[in-house]
Amino acid sequence: MKAFVFLGLATSLLLGCAKNESPAPESSNKAILPACSAYGGFAGRVCPVSIYALIANPTTYYGKTIAFSGYIQRSPDGTIVVYPSSETAASSDLASAVLCSSGRESCESYAGKYAEGFGDFTEKTEQDFFFKPVGTIKLSPVRSVKQPTER
Repeated sequence: MKAFVFLGLATSLLLGCAKNESPAPESSNKAILPACSAYGGFAGRVCPVSIYALIANPTTYYGKTIAFSGYIQRSPDGTIVVYPSSETAASSDLASAVLCSSGRESCESYAGKYAEGFGDFTEKTEQDFFFKPVGTIKLSPVRSVKQPTER
């Protein structure tokens, strides 16, 4: 009897492997959504996002209010841009950046500084760039932060 049970299990395993069928995990069928939550002073939810995550997957955040941190700098053409770091700002890497549009706060006043802030993120960019930034942040409150220390 044990031999038949073993033979049945072995056959089932072999047939399953031969067909190369494995059920997809339940979570793989769900879209990954940002962790957005209520935050004082904002009508809707605010989505905290790393500037790198924003650049890597901007469509997830289009139309949302985001909390971000980055290095705000004037690009060579005069546009104010949020870069991941002062190094990417120095190289003027617009493809790895987000445009900064003045809303309740002025982008200009934070140029040349690391800053944390909030803003409405859209796909819209005002100018025609060869290397297009991933979108535009219309600023709400911002605060300067200390420059990261060298390691």
